[in-house]
Amino acid sequence: MPERSDQNTRPERKTHHLVATELARRHGRQTAVVPDARNWLQEHKSRWRADVILVPWSPADAEILRYALPELEDGMILAASPRVAWANRRRNERARSAGEIPTPRDTSGQ
Repeated sequence: MPERSDQNTRPERKTHHLVATELARRHGRQTAVVPDARNWLQEHKSRWRADVILVPWSPADAEILRYALPELEDGMILAASPRVAWANRRRNERARSAGEIPTPRDTSGQ
């Protein structure tokens, strides 16, 4: 099946892979990037591993996968775009007073 042309030109493609890599690190599991849920299901539905976290870009694609794969546990399908949006919002937040500045984390290792 030929690749869709927009899969190579999407501006969020690199970010999608970075989010999947970070989720794999945090959860201690393998992840699979799912660029398009419908195409992925046609190609992989009969040969996917239940211990791999699926990482579609949009929440809509995540819902398609949840509907098609009801046997998956909660937390095995994680959309990437909401995580990127949350990180962007956090990056742009600013403290309005000294009381809103968090204290430094204890890095002494004790």
